[in-house]
Amino acid sequence: IRTSNVAARTFAEVKKEMSETICSFSDALIRLNVVSEKDLNSLCKIQISQIVSSLFSWTTGHYELRCENYDISMNKTSIPVAHLIFEGLRNLDSLALIKSWLGDFSRQIAPNPNPLDLIKFINLTSKEVFVFSRIISATTISEILSLGCLPDIEILRAICGLIAVGLIKSTVDEKKIDRSVDSVVRLLKEMRDSSKAYDFQKVAAFCYEVESIIYTLDNVTHYGCLGIQPSAKETEIHEAYEKAIKKFHPDVNEEICRYNSSLRPQLEKIFSNIILAYRVLSNPFSRKQYDNTLKSALPKLAYVKKLG
Repeated sequence: IRTSNVAARTFAEVKKEMSETICSFSDALIRLNVVSEKDLNSLCKIQISQIVSSLFSWTTGHYELRCENYDISMNKTSIPVAHLIFEGLRNLDSLALIKSWLGDFSRQIAPNPNPLDLIKFINLTSKEVFVFSRIISATTISEILSLGCLPDIEILRAICGLIAVGLIKSTVDEKKIDRSVDSVVRLLKEMRDSSKAYDFQKVAAFCYEVESIIYTLDNVTHYGCLGIQPSAKETEIHEAYEKAIKKFHPDVNEEICRYNSSLRPQLEKIFSNIILAYRVLSNPFSRKQYDNTLKSALPKLAYVKKLG
């Protein structure tokens, strides 16, 4: 609608087709002959570039990653990552944000030993090529800026992109690394070490709970896996997922797994089912399709069998 490729009335027809046939938006567009497969491919590339570019200016909020299985047999769209990186940087106007990414301007940058192996896959602008040509040997970001050949933001955009795609590399002074930024591994370790003593009664109860879940896991629906009702809202699904992950993640329970060798594989199986349940139920289309299969399922399937 925004790009005038689909009229508002046509959009309503496409939504109806999606609802009735449980198909994706792109499949509905092709089925109704709104756009051709070739045109859809081009539109998808434009939209993907716009979405990715918009992420570069994000400095607040949160994001999440989830596993999805997509059927791309009909519409195969491939956009090089390097293209997306430079496209996002070219549209970024925040000089302060780019400076924060690059960090210390006194650190040295140098060309990659084999730049020709990479540059043939990247379409650089004339300005980016010019900045790249100035880095013929080890130099600093400050020295490149001092040339005054282009506005600072143009130079820094180019350097940021060249580093990101591997055409140039930067050296890191270990003494200047911010040690306040903890890795996920360290955070998990601190979370496990925060409890100085175990309540062995609770540990035993947890192990028994895990064994009980494993015993009934194959007969539990996705709703039961997350401990929610089929009428649960999107926020309830997300909250249940986070709660289940915190409780049954194998790495969080690593210390207990050391004393019970069979616990980790059991937790990994439960964890996989939780991920699958969330993937299906968090997507409106896959959830509707799953609900339809439940209607014809055997009565023995339990809608709610809470995982703790």
